[in-house]
Amino acid sequence: MRKRRHSFSGVILRCLFLLALGTLAAAQDQAGKPDYSWLNGKWRGPAPVVGGSTELNLKVVSDNQVEGFEALERNLGRGKQTVRYPITGTVNGEIIDLSILRDRGRVKLQLKHAEETLTGKFGAEEVVYKKSQ
Repeated sequence: MRKRRHSFSGVILRCLFLLALGTLAAAQDQAGKPDYSWLNGKWRGPAPVVGGSTELNLKVVSDNQVEGFEALERNLGRGKQTVRYPITGTVNGEIIDLSILRDRGRVKLQLKHAEETLTGKFGAEEVVYKKSQ
């Protein structure tokens, strides 16, 4: 029986080939995950019901899970007040489903992304948020 000797360069080439195959397989596994980084940042819009404006600070934290806060600016008779409320939600394609935990309970908001804006309805009112950062 003959013993086969492997040269050092042959072993290195085989290792590099296996490494390349592993990298290619990992890249194919991740290719199916959509990139929702366009949602990250600040979105400004109106504050229906309370008057004033609101800023949604959103970040996609894992796959399609969204977290952040709403900075709601209320118009009071003697000035303005800004209050922050936590946001959780999901993004699927161009549709963003948000849940905002305000003082009087949870507010659900479904928005659609198109051309650097998020649009949806808050009650009977149309709301439009524009990307500010």
